[in-house]
Amino acid sequence: MDKTNTMMAKRNPLSRSAGFSLIELMVGVIIAIIGSIVIFQVFAVSENYNRTSVAGSDAQQSGAMGLYSIERDLRTAGFGINDTTFLGCNVLAYNDVRTPTDFNFSLQPVLITQGAGNDATTGVGAASDTITILYGNSSNGLASVQQVQNMASATEDYKVSNRYGFQMGDLFVAAEGG
Repeated sequence: MDKTNTMMAKRNPLSRSAGFSLIELMVGVIIAIIGSIVIFQVFAVSENYNRTSVAGSDAQQSGAMGLYSIERDLRTAGFGINDTTFLGCNVLAYNDVRTPTDFNFSLQPVLITQGAGNDATTGVGAASDTITILYGNSSNGLASVQQVQNMASATEDYKVSNRYGFQMGDLFVAAEGG
């Protein structure tokens, strides 16, 4: 018997199966990749669910803030309009600080205008409805006052019966009865 064959015969049969074969290593890598794909898929679905929840929550908060603002303004609607004689009248106005300087508005606390092209029964249309809220901001409150002297020109000062509640820089609405 030659020396090489003798050495092989004396070897322990368990020593040949020590370590991983290439096939076992490849199977392990494939299992790890499949596990990673599953983990990333679960993470992606979870993240989408989280984004949907957060977006819904943000929309709800924005709606609540908008509703609060409208409610606050509606509570003050009509403040400062203490004489109801001219309510509903169209006011032809002028303000030299504003652009355009000439404008008009309806003297009423709340005006809801249907948007252009909207169907009144379904509410569907091209433009949004608008809510116009009118109120004053004088901290003193204001009663109606009468003009006591005719004006010779439009640039002349107003002479009124009582100046209580007027502050420097206030804007006011002057109405002519009749």
